[in-house]
Amino acid sequence: MQKVALLTFLLCCQCVLAQTMLPNGGFELWTTTTYTNPNGWQTLNILSSLGAPSVAFPSSDAHSGNNALQVQTVSFFFIIIPGLCYLGEFDTSNPLDGTKFGKPFSGQPTYLTGYYKYQPNGVDTGGISLQLWRFNPTMNKRDTIAALTLTTLEANTSYTYFKIPLEYNQNIMPDSINLVIVSSSSDPPLIGQVGTQLLIDDLALSYEPLGMSALSAPLAAQVAAMSGGIAIKLSEIVPTNYQLCATNGQVVAQGTMAANKHFIETTHLPQGVYFCRLNNAKGQESSYKLWLK
Repeated sequence: MQKVALLTFLLCCQCVLAQTMLPNGGFELWTTTTYTNPNGWQTLNILSSLGAPSVAFPSSDAHSGNNALQVQTVSFFFIIIPGLCYLGEFDTSNPLDGTKFGKPFSGQPTYLTGYYKYQPNGVDTGGISLQLWRFNPTMNKRDTIAALTLTTLEANTSYTYFKIPLEYNQNIMPDSINLVIVSSSSDPPLIGQVGTQLLIDDLALSYEPLGMSALSAPLAAQVAAMSGGIAIKLSEIVPTNYQLCATNGQVVAQGTMAANKHFIETTHLPQGVYFCRLNNAKGQESSYKLWLK
């Protein structure tokens, strides 16, 4: 009996250790040298050595604990610099192109969770993006194993919870992670507005099941967003459950398809990114990322 208990304990420890976590996800710890950064993260504050203003700060306006991350869009000699915080390094020998994204990572998380406040100055778009990579020696490049993006940030004065599923396209273990937090978009026509602020706190990777596994056998279907709703067409008639979720994890529609076609009415939903998940009586599952206009 003691041997069984010991084996169970060791297996549990191995499982916990396999669940790699984000460094300093609560942004409690900061280090100041010639500039200030959250421990385990890199920011563009390193450009302060060239006279640029800081873009990332510890904020006492935290969801929990003493600090949160605040990134803010600034201007330097008429150049718009977005508040940027990322997992990676900065090449000081090439400050104009010094951002080097990604850190070593091993694990297969299913969700990214956290809390945010967003205060755009006029029309602006901030966001969070995450990619899991694995180096491909044949092609001499990084392959993206899984990814997620949260860009539909709404202006708010209180912390908003988000829970975003990662979309896996390969069932292999990644070797690195890229996670970027930015206060403003750098894509035309939105090039960022000076003064836009984004606060992030309690950022974490979750290894709980998706309900429908991100790595399970695919379910063959056609899922498309169109005017007024989402059309689903199955390749065969098998009782199939559907679930439509917002980027914060809220289920906005769900049900069971008895036929091979179904239409989800979405006229009551705001525009933005949604995830449609399907699973059938055969145990097949699939997830689809959709943009509702």
